Amino acid sequence: MKQNQANYIANQLEVLAEVFATQAENLPDEMNINFGHSWYNTSFQSDEVPEQVDAVIKAFKGTGATIQKVWQDNSLIVYIAFPKDQETKERFINQIEKHDFPLGCNDVIYWKLWADREIVCTKRVVGTETVEVEKIISQETETVSEEREIVEWDCHPLLGAK
Repeated sequence: MKQNQANYIANQLEVLAEVFATQAENLPDEMNINFGHSWYNTSFQSDEVPEQVDAVIKAFKGTGATIQKVWQDNSLIVYIAFPKDQETKERFINQIEKHDFPLGCNDVIYWKLWADREIVCTKRVVGTETVEVEKIISQETETVSEEREIVEWDCHPLLGAK
C-alpha cells in the first residue's frame, strides 16, 4: 500500500472513532464494523499473494488483535479482529469457524482477508473417486456416477497465525 493511501484510511478511521466517541447516543446499540480485502486467482500479482498475506499477519502480531485462519473448500479467510474481551473473542472464533460470519458478534471490529486457495496453496491430486450425483436430463433428474478428484493442499508456511 502506498503511504498516502494508508494515511487516508487512518484519517477516515480517526473520523469514525471521533463519531463513536462523541455521538454514542445517536448510534444503534448493535452494529458490525468490518473491512475486507480479497485476492483472486486472476490477480496479475498472484505470485506475491502468500507473501502479502504473511506480511499483513505479521503487521498485526503483538497488537492484541485476534488473528484467525478459516479454510474453506476453495478459499482461505483470515480474520484480524479486535474483540472487547475473552468471552467475545471465543464467541467470534466459534462463529467464524462454523459459519464464515461472526453471527451475534456485533461488538467486534474485524478485517476479513480472503484469498483463492489455489494462490496460497498448491493443489495435489492424490486420486479419484466415483460418486453418485443428481443431474437433470430432459427436465428430469437422474442419479449418475461421475469421477471426481481427491485432492490434498500443500499450503505455504506463511500464515504463521493459528
